[in-house]
Amino acid sequence: MDPYPLVAFALRIPSRMATTLSSLSSSASPSSSSTSNDIISFSTLPAHMVINLLSAPQASTAIKFSRPDLYPAPFTSTSGSEGVKYTLSEDGLPVLHGVVGALSCRLVGGPIPLYDLDYFGAGAGAKAREPFLGRGEVASELFIARVVRVERVLALEAESEHEDGEEWERTLPLVYHRRSYTSCHPRPAGKKD
Repeated sequence: MDPYPLVAFALRIPSRMATTLSSLSSSASPSSSSTSNDIISFSTLPAHMVINLLSAPQASTAIKFSRPDLYPAPFTSTSGSEGVKYTLSEDGLPVLHGVVGALSCRLVGGPIPLYDLDYFGAGAGAKAREPFLGRGEVASELFIARVVRVERVLALEAESEHEDGEEWERTLPLVYHRRSYTSCHPRPAGKKD
């Protein structure tokens, strides 16, 4: 990814996150009056978000953030549910405890409508049409962000140290596949294709 690392992800619309990121996209890149000498200025701007890469045992955390009807405030404790533990990045954004990794990112532009394929042929500055969705149908938008910094992540209390004193090896990533959570499993040692 030369010269800058990028991440791309699609979000279902409407959603809390897509709405928030769409409103931030107007401040996504340095002003159009920037010159080539101002390239460094992008990296000094604050991040818009932290992408937390959840670990395999964090399916309940994923559910807390994906279900605003059940968990309107996932960071706070509610009856029968513990709030999600986190620390703040230098930009004041939450870095969850126990994640595989965390990336502070800044949007590079506005959302790209994946529901309007004519948008791609319309040229720069084109405006996407609003999605016409029937009952039960969904649409999504693609967001592209530049990685500003890789954050230091904290282990959960139970993971802090192994019996032999070695630091806990990070768990496998959480994967959402076919409407359920799973993980990748390492190939057994010595097995060849």
